[in-house]
Amino acid sequence: HIGGTGLARGYLNQPELTREKFIANPFYDENDPNSSERLYKTGDLVRYLPDGNLEFLGRIDHQVKIRGFRIELGEIEHQLLSNDQVNDAVVVALDSGEGDKRLVAYVTHDEALAMLASSEHEHDDAQAEIAQRLRHDVIESLKQHLSQDLPDYMVPSAFVVLAQLPLTPNGKIDRKALPAPDMSLQQSKYVAPTTETEKLLCEIWQEVLGVEQVGITDNFFALGGHSLLVMSVIAKIQGAGLSLAAKDIFASPQLCGLASILDKTGKHGVAVFTAPENVIPASCQYITPAMLPLVSLTQEHIEHIAAQVPGGMENIQDIYPLGPLQEGILFTHMMSDKSDPYVLSSLFEVKDVGVVDAFMAGIEFILSRHDALRTAILWEGLSQPVQVVCRQVELPVTWLEFDEGVDIEREMVARSLPENQWMDLTQAPLLSVKLARVDTKRCFLLLQFHHIISDHVGLEIIQHELSAYKAGTFDDLLPAAPYRNFIAHTLEQTSKTDAQAYFGELLGDIDEPTAPFGLIDTQGDGSRIVELKQALPVEVASKVRALCKRLAISPASLFHSAFGLLLSACSGKGDVVFGSVMSGRLQGVLGAETLLGVCINTLPVRLNIDDVSALNFVLNTEKILRALVPFEQVSLSLAESCSGLASNAPLFSAMFNYRHSVALDDNAQPFDDDSLVMLSAQERTNYPFNLNVDDFGVGFGLDFQLDSSVDVERVMSYMQMAIVQLVDCLSVCPDKSVQGLSILPPEEVHQQLVQWNDTQAD
Repeated sequence: HIGGTGLARGYLNQPELTREKFIANPFYDENDPNSSERLYKTGDLVRYLPDGNLEFLGRIDHQVKIRGFRIELGEIEHQLLSNDQVNDAVVVALDSGEGDKRLVAYVTHDEALAMLASSEHEHDDAQAEIAQRLRHDVIESLKQHLSQDLPDYMVPSAFVVLAQLPLTPNGKIDRKALPAPDMSLQQSKYVAPTTETEKLLCEIWQEVLGVEQVGITDNFFALGGHSLLVMSVIAKIQGAGLSLAAKDIFASPQLCGLASILDKTGKHGVAVFTAPENVIPASCQYITPAMLPLVSLTQEHIEHIAAQVPGGMENIQDIYPLGPLQEGILFTHMMSDKSDPYVLSSLFEVKDVGVVDAFMAGIEFILSRHDALRTAILWEGLSQPVQVVCRQVELPVTWLEFDEGVDIEREMVARSLPENQWMDLTQAPLLSVKLARVDTKRCFLLLQFHHIISDHVGLEIIQHELSAYKAGTFDDLLPAAPYRNFIAHTLEQTSKTDAQAYFGELLGDIDEPTAPFGLIDTQGDGSRIVELKQALPVEVASKVRALCKRLAISPASLFHSAFGLLLSACSGKGDVVFGSVMSGRLQGVLGAETLLGVCINTLPVRLNIDDVSALNFVLNTEKILRALVPFEQVSLSLAESCSGLASNAPLFSAMFNYRHSVALDDNAQPFDDDSLVMLSAQERTNYPFNLNVDDFGVGFGLDFQLDSSVDVERVMSYMQMAIVQLVDCLSVCPDKSVQGLSILPPEEVHQQLVQWNDTQAD
């Protein structure tokens, strides 16, 4: 809108157009000689530059709606013109012939102009084929250029390379004279790999993603890729002798772009990190500080440790520091000597006592394979907490005795409750078995396991390996990677990342915590927690999958966004912070896919719903989660210290854990068959507001664990509604403000607006 003393009076002999375009100036100031009573609506989309000039971006009347997304064509044109070889560009929306529209870009291009000039009079078939291929290459380069800054739905599906754009007599682009696109030049559904790197990546993606055919223009996340599969891709690339960082896959999800990065850095760039060797020899009777490259201990410290380990120094395989999440778990453990929320318990009914020995043999097999399971945690009398790996451990197995007439099942259920869990961290292994006999055939088995030695992925590794042991195929298992490799890599990464600067910028202006329903105590023992599990409705889950593939984002970003809406409503804040559980396995540690231990970590995520569209809200969440990947092993205490809160005040009290969970088939259930049936499994944290989202590959499961002062069913309905609202909005009106989305289910809206608002009186 422009105004001022030089403003025209209107359109000559066109009063209707004058009334439409020349409007009253709401900012008119009669005391300002430069102010005018009217403004002219130019229809131009521009932006102010720092020097006060205006930069033309396109025409507002060129705004279109495609696949439910409102698109400014000028924004795409502006992005095309940022390519050095593009001289002019115009984007239009044409009918596809299938009831919808498609974006078509027309460009003049330096390389294409030379190509068109050289092939203008060529009639040779070979020359024509070369010219066509050159056109195709130009189109692919332009698509890749746009994909770096624009979402998938804003990248035109067709491109036309012209010597010059057609113009009207007054010098404007004649859109009606633009030729129809030659679809034979456009991207086909499959573009075959040509280089060795592209062929390697296509094979890896096909295997990891379970896709029959992958081309070089395919997008990893549009094909269903996610963070856990990123780990598998990295592992297989390392197996081929190359190196690649997770951030490269997130930054260049298209296969050809990733191949280009690999060609530049993978073969002769930064080498795959290798942990210092464990130099403690077998049967070593005297360990010295020089034998412990990962930790700084004096000889007195080592002898103090050996005095607490059964078998002394000969039974010590390794000593190294704790990982970041392990430090937090240890802190919570030290808060109480009666209850520990991080002791996980599983209760089984054994219908045939004869299977107990086979079950124990499987556990012993897993203990022998993984050093993390033979680990004790020591801290008293030391300069820093350490984990000590024992060479040999004995699994604690206890047969409980009860008085006659006691309800044994009831007693075992009580022993499995979160508030009744405790484990001595200084004694390896940090898992135990308690059994109670019912009669000659039946008994109950309680398996207790401490979270400080394994995370969710680790538990699935254990389940998979127990299945292999049960089936007699354990010889086919890959060698287990030692947990020390992960700790060594974490120490290396921590020294290289400027976490203080990143989290200072992210959290520095926060001066109050995000506490849904006022829940602020983050040192609970799990005894007040109420749990509720629900599946996401099938129709909603399929919409989530389709939408995320269309936007080329991970479903994790959409669920994080929905959780942000939930917290905003439950805390009364438009700017919320919560803890998100990071995979921890994306930094390229060798053998990460078979490594057992605590690799996950919690980091703060900050989401702002003020004045942002639903689409930008979700895309911003995706960017935030990707930006956190290089910092995924930074300790939460360091991140929290960068906020503006007092040193001991919690930054948040809500936790979100998005995890990829693999459901085993009936023939591969090590813990659940006719003779051994799982009755319950307890898993807790010290936070009062927790949501675990299980991604089963097709469907999704929601698992809320909340303080009992909050109605967990009510909160579950809010989360279900938040997901539905977000998905529907992104599908129909993605430019709608996310603030306009309500997470209240219809019955609560009726309750608040009608039942509680009944003011009628005689």
